[in-house]
Amino acid sequence: MPPSCLLVLLGDEGVGKSSLVRSFICGRFLEDYDPTIEDSFCKPVDFDGEHCLLRILDTAGQDTYSSLRKTSLKNGDGFVIVYNIANRYSFDRVTEFVDDIRDRKACIGLPFYPKSLTLVGAKCDLETERCVAAQEGKILAQKIGCGFIETSAKLNKHVEEPFYETAWRVRKLSA
Repeated sequence: MPPSCLLVLLGDEGVGKSSLVRSFICGRFLEDYDPTIEDSFCKPVDFDGEHCLLRILDTAGQDTYSSLRKTSLKNGDGFVIVYNIANRYSFDRVTEFVDDIRDRKACIGLPFYPKSLTLVGAKCDLETERCVAAQEGKILAQKIGCGFIETSAKLNKHVEEPFYETAWRVRKLSA
C-alpha cells in the first residue's frame, strides 16, 4: 500500500468546498447544492515517481457540526481552507479556521506548520460579485505563511493545484 496524505477541507457553508473536491476527483461540476456533513474521497497520485494515496476529507461548513470538524483536524496532514471571493464574511473567518487547526494540534501535542495549509479563494467565476480582492487573499496567505490560489470549480480553473500543492508541501515537511 502506498503512503497516504490526509487533506482536510475547511471553510464556511456554501463557499464551494464540495464543488472543488468533486471537480478535482470527478472532473465535473455539479450545479446542485447539497450541504455536506462529512464526505471522504481518495485519489492515487504520483510525486516525483513515488505513489501516494491522496485522501481528502470534505467537512461541514455549518457551525452545528463544529465538534465533528474539530475531531477531523487532529488527523489531518494538510489543510485546504476555502472562502468565497463573493462573500466577505467567509474570508473574514479564515483566521478562525487557522486558529482551530493550531489549537487542535497543540491539544494533542503536535506542532503546527503553516506550510501545511493552502488558502483558496473559490468561485472566481463570480468576478462581477467579487468583494474580496485577490491581493487580499495573497496578503493573508503571506501573513499566515501558507500557499494561496484562486479557483473556479464551475470553470474547472485551478481545481487540482490546491490539493497537489498542499500534499507536496506536507510530504516535504515530513521528509
